[in-house]
Amino acid sequence: MILSEDRATGSPLYGRVVFLVATPESGAERLLRALTELPGLVAPPAPTHVFSQGLGEVLDRWISGKEMIERFVRRQPDDGTLMGFRMLSGLSDAETFLSHARALADALLLPALGSDGRVLVEHSPFHINHVGDIVTLYPDAHIVHVVRDGRQVAARLASPLYQEESPGEGARRWIEEQRGVDEIADHPMLSAVRIEGLDADPATALSMLAQAFGVDADDKDIARAVQAMGDPPPVVPSGVGGAIVEIAGADLLAKYGYGPEERATAVRLAAWAHLTSTAAGGFARRVANTAAAAVRRSTP
Repeated sequence: MILSEDRATGSPLYGRVVFLVATPESGAERLLRALTELPGLVAPPAPTHVFSQGLGEVLDRWISGKEMIERFVRRQPDDGTLMGFRMLSGLSDAETFLSHARALADALLLPALGSDGRVLVEHSPFHINHVGDIVTLYPDAHIVHVVRDGRQVAARLASPLYQEESPGEGARRWIEEQRGVDEIADHPMLSAVRIEGLDADPATALSMLAQAFGVDADDKDIARAVQAMGDPPPVVPSGVGGAIVEIAGADLLAKYGYGPEERATAVRLAAWAHLTSTAAGGFARRVANTAAAAVRRSTP
């Protein structure tokens, strides 16, 4: 379910929004600072949370109501009218609903463009969990997935700044959020930026992004953007969290070009012990199933 092209073109923000989505500690804030130094690119003064604290819930309610009506009609043939009036989805057809939801999102985002802005760049920490919702209302928007080595992300999420995040929880979050983005892998407006690649050659990477967003940036603009991005954070020992990422997210590390790390056996055993202790939550079961499938594929 995606807003149609005909409805989307009526939006004042048609083709003028870039959503940066990333797990915390991946470097999206640094990229945001750099992009807003380029001519015509502006950002809201603070994260909008427009999907994570608003429209995501509205879309979920509408979709769940529509599915309940469909199940009801299958069980008891009917026009669905009585059931529909009890559900948000019974009040409107999909195109009308999505069009109004887009208008609401536009009303919240548009003021940030001001008089000089041409493209709005938005980043909110939890929007990576709403990429499907973003595609639904903004099929015309660029979605830039900022990726950092999950082992480093897991280690940093276990730092004092994120006191609620254990190494295992940080690893789980990185893995599940990258897999969530995989669900829109075929979306033509999705692109991935490895923060390590950006740091290796920021001028080239930022020039390519500016071109993709339709922005004319000269060498001085790019130099200013590179300076605004600042230096990368230091690499830290990834510990148990990193080992969990290597076990449960090996395919993701390979997909984004991250090679193996040398790791003490004791750390790997601690990672497996953590996964075993959290089996009741389902995470370790998914890991075990993935490992078993890999073994079956490799067995002659």
